[in-house]
Amino acid sequence: MVKMFKCMLVLLILLSSLAAADSCIYYFYGDGCEGCPEANQFIKDLEDSNIDLKVERYEVYYSLANTNLLKDYIQAYQIPEEAQGIPVVFTEKAYFVGKEAIMDLAEEQIANSKCPTLEDTGVIGIIGESSSKSVLESLTFASVTGFALANAFSSGALVLLMLLLLILISLRKTEDVLQRGLLFLLGVFIAYFLFGVGLFSWFGYSKASLFASKVIAIMIVLITLATMKHFFISWEVTLKTCSEKFKENAKMLIENLTSFYGTLIMGLIAGLLSFTWLTKPLLSTRYLFMEGSHRLVAFPILVYYILLFLLPMVVLLTLIYLIRDYLDHKAKKKFKDHSRKSTQWEEHYLKILNFLLQIIMLVIAVIVLFI
Repeated sequence: MVKMFKCMLVLLILLSSLAAADSCIYYFYGDGCEGCPEANQFIKDLEDSNIDLKVERYEVYYSLANTNLLKDYIQAYQIPEEAQGIPVVFTEKAYFVGKEAIMDLAEEQIANSKCPTLEDTGVIGIIGESSSKSVLESLTFASVTGFALANAFSSGALVLLMLLLLILISLRKTEDVLQRGLLFLLGVFIAYFLFGVGLFSWFGYSKASLFASKVIAIMIVLITLATMKHFFISWEVTLKTCSEKFKENAKMLIENLTSFYGTLIMGLIAGLLSFTWLTKPLLSTRYLFMEGSHRLVAFPILVYYILLFLLPMVVLLTLIYLIRDYLDHKAKKKFKDHSRKSTQWEEHYLKILNFLLQIIMLVIAVIVLFI
């Protein structure tokens, strides 16, 4: 028994000595910060060449917990305010700020270094050129504008565009087109704004949006193929075999979906299901709202981003409204003394326009299905 105890004690001492030989560093960086890509690669190469090195990575631009942890280490290591930045590496006895300091000097100090602690153990610091540790610095006018416009042509935005066109095709009155379309886009705006201020995280970070975009695209294809034949065959003939109850329920469903509140709610739900591509500016402003320290600055950036994202859809909506308004006036002017013929020509022009919009919807749906 005593012999076994001694053997176990010797084994524990050997294991502890091996553990003590391991090196450990904490590496803080920001996704998109200047200098971080080079530092990231250096740390990765360093980790690959040192099997005993343990690297704890912390991204600080989009994680409040990691940002707070960085603040704790900055305070514990007493880094001067003018030298605070990222990327930064902490060891037990030193810190290295900036990619030059990390790449030139950190490797020599890492050997047999233990994990850093928040206790005052007396440290030295090597400071180089670094990026701001605040994500706010990455929100330039060019980056926000570029990402917003790019996001306007993502698969999620294309799904919203298809649903908008579907609503407009379902409307008989031209005067309802602009109102209902703007209500739908207002619902989308509310969805993105609520996500931007920190709500509805599940819709943004789950795979639900990608799945929903494919499902909606398939539904649009089926609906479009079913309704396109109305250009050649009247609805009376198409629905001749359907029961009156089915016709009434279908009519009621369309009226509810294209009603004042129906289009608004549809836009809100569709917006929540369109987060297929979360861009850095959107995530950055969301983070700033959650952090709470820069909400007044983040608010106009978020609103500007969403408005740019919706701009192509607003332009298309306005264009369709103007075309329909022009065709209505053309029909009335052509038969100003014959209201019945005027109405027939309005319906004829509308049928042609809707057929062209259905072709566009079909093309967009196919694109969404295969991207």
